[in-house]
Amino acid sequence: MRKGVHGLGMRVLEVCFADGSGGLELYAAHTSRALQARGHDVLTLTTEDTLFARRCSRPSREAAPRGALRRWRLLRRALNEFRPDILHLHHRVDFALCSLACRLAGRQRPALVYHRHMELPASPKKDWYHRQLYARVDLLIAVTERIRRTAVEMLPLAPERIVALHAGAPGLDGPAPAVDRAGCRLRVGSFSRIEPRKGQDTLIRALGRLKRDGYPVQLALAGQVHDPDYYRSLQLLAEAEDVADQIEYLGFLDQPQTEMARCDVNLHAAEIETFGLVIIESMRVGVPVIAAESGGVTEILRDGDNGLLYAPGDDAALAVHLRRLMEFPAEREQLARRASEDAAGRFSTEAHYDRLEAHFAALLPAPPATGAAA
Repeated sequence: MRKGVHGLGMRVLEVCFADGSGGLELYAAHTSRALQARGHDVLTLTTEDTLFARRCSRPSREAAPRGALRRWRLLRRALNEFRPDILHLHHRVDFALCSLACRLAGRQRPALVYHRHMELPASPKKDWYHRQLYARVDLLIAVTERIRRTAVEMLPLAPERIVALHAGAPGLDGPAPAVDRAGCRLRVGSFSRIEPRKGQDTLIRALGRLKRDGYPVQLALAGQVHDPDYYRSLQLLAEAEDVADQIEYLGFLDQPQTEMARCDVNLHAAEIETFGLVIIESMRVGVPVIAAESGGVTEILRDGDNGLLYAPGDDAALAVHLRRLMEFPAEREQLARRASEDAAGRFSTEAHYDRLEAHFAALLPAPPATGAAA
């Protein structure tokens, strides 16, 4: 067991009642396990039969049936019996519940840390109701600098109680696997939920353009299907573009980095993206990324340096990027090297949790002084 870098064994209550399967839920699950591995006492609250529940260690996990009242009872019991130092919440739907629970906890209340994974509304939240909610927030962690700036402007919190903290990802464990291109010149991957705003249709149209120009590309399409109608439309589009035989549908992957490492390039086509955890996951395994230029993506990628960017929805521009990387493999290798080196410094898992620990530790009461005064 790795002891926390600050030498403190904190009691951390991780709360995530979300039932999705995106970056927010995955991050919450990873954090629960990482803090335990660092020597902290962690209790995780979740909802029964969810991805998050399945990914959390069972001995330190309590799950509630669906329903606000059941969640409330579980949360109140955890505060009374577990007595955490830190309550770390992740989903905005849980915010009011956690804020009220901390208010009622009195002197025994934990420090409340709200990890903001999504963009904030563009309108100020400084009315009486929101002032009451945020009065119990000791620290708001924004996943991007952009969200931090918005929070400073829009929320009733002092600027020093709002920090930005980019996520981290592990590197490749062992040698890179061989890439099987199945007769194509390039194997590319997409790792996102299957829904319209993730832009997988842009990828398929780009594949069609490339095939018509004599540049067949294999696409590994991974992700949980959130919109079955959209998923079916992708299959129909692939047939219309005559690229159906070039697409491998992988479904939801429990360990996506293994499949990412089997690609020459990974694509991120989301038209609206808060951060893009899969981007840094790909960079950490040494595979370059071509991404739609939106939201927090620009805090990760510098076009032409550690990745490539294109306008959201512009399949023609995406095809140009892919064709260039096929024609100039040395450029692809250079992108991969720069992406790996950059991510190792900025987005390593260890560095991320060192910083998260430091933020938590700063919220704890100072230990009593020892020794007699001079």
